Amino acid sequence: LGQALDELATFLERSAEFRAKVASALVYPATLLVAAGAALAIILMILVPTVAPMFKDAGRDPPAVIQVLIDIQEFLSSHWLLVMVAFGALIAGAIAASRNERWRIARDRAFMRVPLLSGLIENGETATLARTLGTMVRNGVPLLQALEVTGNALSNRAMAEAVHACAAQMREGGTLVGSLVKTGMF
Repeated sequence: LGQALDELATFLERSAEFRAKVASALVYPATLLVAAGAALAIILMILVPTVAPMFKDAGRDPPAVIQVLIDIQEFLSSHWLLVMVAFGALIAGAIAASRNERWRIARDRAFMRVPLLSGLIENGETATLARTLGTMVRNGVPLLQALEVTGNALSNRAMAEAVHACAAQMREGGTLVGSLVKTGMF
């Protein structure tokens, strides 16, 4: 029991370290996203209203890019309440949908189709699967029970569903490798 608890502690520490690394790696892209949003807001609120009259005074049509920015700025300034309500509804809808298991599975399957993201997700989830399953089997948990628990440990619901399907196939006489390959996720 002592060895099992030591392995569990090591596993949990490594998981926490990995999550911390991922979180710190996402700080820079999040900062860039906020900076880009702020730059776009400044352009739409300050630059476009300053530049647009220059074209009118000169009697010329602005370039297409400037005209698009002018149109966006005019729409946002005249329909700001509608935009805010739509944005709030979008956020509320996303929160509500994230609580729906079928939507989460569909979302996670969609993430698995995105070229760069799918590799990261697959590698991370496969590592979690291997570590969790290995720790449990090494400490005497039967393979089918270990697979069920391991499936619940995965954060990607589509891959978790595949692990549960693998356990069901193994109950019917399938092999671990064959069942994992049949899911198409591993």
